[in-house]
Amino acid sequence: MNLKLSGIFKSPGMRNTSILVKVAITGFILIFSLNAFVGIYSIFTISDNLRKSTDTLNTARKTELKLQEQVLTWQNLLMEGENFERYKKHYHMFSYHAQDVQNLLFNLKLQLSDKSGIKDKIEDLRTLHKEITSEFTGHIVEMKLSNFRNAGIKKEQTRGRENEIITVLNEIVQEIERSSKEQADFTLDMHTFIVTLSFAIFVTILIFAGRKFGRLIVKTNAILEEMVLERTTEYMEANISLEKEISMHKET
Repeated sequence: MNLKLSGIFKSPGMRNTSILVKVAITGFILIFSLNAFVGIYSIFTISDNLRKSTDTLNTARKTELKLQEQVLTWQNLLMEGENFERYKKHYHMFSYHAQDVQNLLFNLKLQLSDKSGIKDKIEDLRTLHKEITSEFTGHIVEMKLSNFRNAGIKKEQTRGRENEIITVLNEIVQEIERSSKEQADFTLDMHTFIVTLSFAIFVTILIFAGRKFGRLIVKTNAILEEMVLERTTEYMEANISLEKEISMHKET
């Protein structure tokens, strides 16, 4: 019987099952390591994208703020341009804010260099801003020459001219936010796909190994039961033989 049990554990099926178990354990370690790596990579990627997106959005918001300051300076010129000292101050600030807007738009373009669609839109916006700034500067010169008597006319002529720039800036901000969300969603989707695939592979290996183990256990149990039955029969036969010997000794 021992030979039978030993034969099972040395059989090709047992060796194959042992190999399968080793493969399952190795696969589990590899899958766990892969998921850990992918998880860490996803976290760092999302964090980096979020940081870049935040920096870009901050630049866009600063550009909007500077543009509003430039428009406010223009309005101050319309109201207070007759005073020479204030005229110089507002004209200087108008030019200063205009240059700031150009610099911020240039930085925004660099930050979005990998997004050709938005980058081209920013370059068009820079051109539009230069044209409007040049137009406003011409109005300032004309108002100065007329001692600001035509300020009311210029106010009507330029009313809402900055809205086009603000509208385009808002569209760029929305595109940046949408692009950032798409990148984060893609990273999360890839992570989820890899985790799901890894889990499915691991479960498949586990089920296959479980079946192999189940068959081996059933076969082993059958042999063990046979061994127990044979050993019990041997004990019973030995007891009967011993009882006979004891009876014979008593008779003699």
